[in-house]
This record gives sequence, structure tokens and C-alpha cells, in this order.
Amino acid sequence: MGSHGRRSFDVGTMRCSALLDGYSSYEPEAVFADPAEERWRPLIADRLDADGGLPLPLQPVLIRGADLVVLVDAGAGQELAADWDEPVGTMLDELGSEGVAAEDVKLVVITHAHPDHVGGLLERVQGVNRPVFSGARHLLARTEWVYWHSDDLSGPSAEMGPFVRSHLDDLEQAGVLELLDGDEEVAPGIHAFATPGHTPGHTSVLVSSQDETMLIAGDAILTEWSFEHPDLFGPGEVDPGTTVATRRALVERSADEDWLVSAYHVPQVGRARRSGGGFTFTPEI
Repeated sequence: MGSHGRRSFDVGTMRCSALLDGYSSYEPEAVFADPAEERWRPLIADRLDADGGLPLPLQPVLIRGADLVVLVDAGAGQELAADWDEPVGTMLDELGSEGVAAEDVKLVVITHAHPDHVGGLLERVQGVNRPVFSGARHLLARTEWVYWHSDDLSGPSAEMGPFVRSHLDDLEQAGVLELLDGDEEVAPGIHAFATPGHTPGHTSVLVSSQDETMLIAGDAILTEWSFEHPDLFGPGEVDPGTTVATRRALVERSADEDWLVSAYHVPQVGRARRSGGGFTFTPEI
């Protein structure tokens, strides 16, 4: 599977770190919904583990600037690490290795509420779930909140629903959750904007400083193969058509504007490049 640990780099005056929360092994059919396996099976052949699973990293991003400590997503957390019996939930150790304590984080942006993104936001203290980042504002799109609290969940979303709702409700009851309406500059140089499809309220983040920009795509760009094959989507996408349209737009804009790109399940940070009539991904970090 390979491993990389955290990766730190500068975006202008912002110090960014892609934090490794560990690897989770997915059945390939849980990542690629296309029934024509010949389209995607060759792409992943050299990445499969001994059991035929596809190990993908979980990768929150830490952003530090002047008087600014921001976290985008929070990993799976210890509860899911135990439930899944997989090597995930290491994000807090990675944070500590960067010299950052949980209480230092002042803002958390949640790209979407899938368990592997929100599990690390809570910890069990004397039988009660408490926010790990108790001094931080937690931002989530209102559309995402409404979706997970609706009666319309089906398929993978229905299975995730109880876990997701309980975590969002615990954050809300702790008084740390704020809901975003539309696109917003959530801190100086940090802009959250809607990238729907994977979930209805999926949000991505742009970090901009001194004419340099990084896109934190969450799961809007799902794997490194999403650049060259943006039409390959997973069975967990709430709206596959919107997912593909959102992804194409993100990849095109990131290539044309020369953005660094970090996506949650892509092992490297790099750039999209135009290639022929399509795009490729060039790892840099």
C-alpha cells in the first residue's frame, strides 16, 4: 500500500500539512460503480493489497497562518478504528507531530459528513461524546445538515445515517457547529464553496496567499484516477451526474489556474495538467 506520513508545504505565507489519518482498505467495487470493470480494473492493479482490497489514505489538512489554525476534516477517529479493525484514527498523533494541540485549532471545516471525515471530531469521555476541538468553530453546509437529517437516505447513506446524525447532533448540542449558506470566506485567505454530488452539501476549500492557491477537494475528487477519468464514480455518490459535473469543473479550473490540489483519498499533493483532450495528475509533494 505504501505510506507517506504527513506532508508539509507552503502556500504563500500559509503553512499547510496533509495529515495521514491512516489507510482503509476498500473493496474496489465500493470505489468504482462502473459495471464495465475493464475501464477501471487495470488502473488499480498495482495498488491492490494481498486480499484484493484497494488501500486509500484518509488525509485531513492543517492550515496555519498568522493567528490562524484551521483543520479541514478530522479523520475516522478511534471508534471507527476499533469498529473497522483498520489502521486509521492517527490524525491527532500527526497533529501533535506538527506541534499543534487540539486546543490550538480554532476552526474546523467539514467537507461532508461521511464517517471517515467526522469520526475524529468526537471522543468518548466518561461515556459521553465530547468535541475533540472544543475551542473551535465547526463549519458544515446547511444543505449537508438537512440531508443527513432527512427521511430520504437510501443505499450507503442509509447505512451511515445513524453514525453521521449522532455525530452532527453531538457537535450541535455542544454549541460548536455552525451551518454555512452558500460560498463564504471563512477565515482570511480561506474560502469554502459548494462542490455537490458526492453528498448534497459537499464543500471544498481554497487556500490563497501571495498569488498561490491550493484546492482542498475532499471527496469531490475521489482518487488519483479521477483526474484522467472524471466520469468514474463510486456507488456511494448521492448524485452521480452532479458528482461528474462538479469534478470536471474542479479539475479543469485547477489545471487552468495552476492550483495545488489535495484530495482526501489521494496519497500525494500535486497539480492537474491538461493532456491531449483530458487531464493528468502530477504529484509534487
